[in-house]
Amino acid sequence: MRKLDGLLGAVHGSRLASEEWAAIEALYERVWLDMPARIRHAETLGARWADCTTPFSWFEKGRALATVGVLEHPVRLDGRNVIVAGIHAVCTDPDARGRGLCRRLMQAAIDWAEPQFPLLELSTATPDVYRSVGFRVHPTYRFAVPPSSLGSPVSLRMMNLDDPADLALLRRRMRERAPVSKVFATREPGWLTIIDAALARVTSTWFYDAVELDATIIMACTAEGWIVHDFVAARLPERFPALASGRDRARPAGKQARWGDVVRAFALGLLAPGARPDSGAEEFMVRGPWP
Repeated sequence: MRKLDGLLGAVHGSRLASEEWAAIEALYERVWLDMPARIRHAETLGARWADCTTPFSWFEKGRALATVGVLEHPVRLDGRNVIVAGIHAVCTDPDARGRGLCRRLMQAAIDWAEPQFPLLELSTATPDVYRSVGFRVHPTYRFAVPPSSLGSPVSLRMMNLDDPADLALLRRRMRERAPVSKVFATREPGWLTIIDAALARVTSTWFYDAVELDATIIMACTAEGWIVHDFVAARLPERFPALASGRDRARPAGKQARWGDVVRAFALGLLAPGARPDSGAEEFMVRGPWP
């Protein structure tokens, strides 16, 4: 086993020793409570964190003090299918902050990723941290879809990814999915969606089966309406569907959003040409040429 001292990077997560992963997960736990447990949940759903990331980590005496992860994210970008590098899981032990460890690891990750990927991406609530290493904010928008622009209504059934049938249905649709935009849209076949859902604890609340469209709509019911994070189907409808009223079995308990209020949290492109843009919630940042 490699000596757990200094920088360990450019090694795919699936090739790390169990002791190395244990040290990194112990760091996650110190920074984000219960994160390893959520990673285990994703694994029970067939999405193994270690198979999806290349971490760059700093160790001292066997203890991980900082880490930066790099994902290979398949996307549709400006009409082309490409794989971009997604920076994620960036953290430093609270007792080791101020030493420049994270910046050092970020630069190592950039030096490794830039020759291999046309673009690096990340989302953050603290953009100034990443400007210092060459990332820039790229404007993003949410889109409000007025009822007059919606398509035919569909009924919804809430899915639970812990149900093997629902998980298999989602995975099949993810494999067959059509990108929702020619400008910028994810093409990943399910692993990233499942991991994100497990981390956010929404595997039984954000996934809806639109049977008539053979589609899964991933969305959250909020005070401002339905925030739609993804639409997963092999064939996209001409317009985003109206969400059928009166289907209270699909509405999370205690939520008051009206079914006619739909806000899309990603580029519309092919589903709702009548949508109205609004500002995005988090900062989307890129490093490299954006078409």
